[in-house]
Amino acid sequence: MGGCRMKIQSLTQEKISKFEKRNLEIFRLYSEEEMTLESIGEKYNLTKQRVWQIVQRCLEGQGDYYSKHR
Repeated sequence: MGGCRMKIQSLTQEKISKFEKRNLEIFRLYSEEEMTLESIGEKYNLTKQRVWQIVQRCLEGQGDYYSKHR
C-alpha cells in the first residue's frame, strides 16, 4: 500500500482535480445513468476492469475516489 500512497502523493493538484472529475463522472454514469462498464470504458478509453476499479473505490469513499488518501 505504501507504493500506491507514494504514487498518489506524486500527482499534482491539477492532475488530481482532472482525475477526480473524470472518476466522479464515471461513477455517476454507472450508478445513475446505468451505463455498462464496457460502454463507459469505450467513452473514456479505459478497460472495463479499470472502470470497475474506479467504481468500487468511489463506492468505498462514498463517491470520493481519493477518500483513503486525504
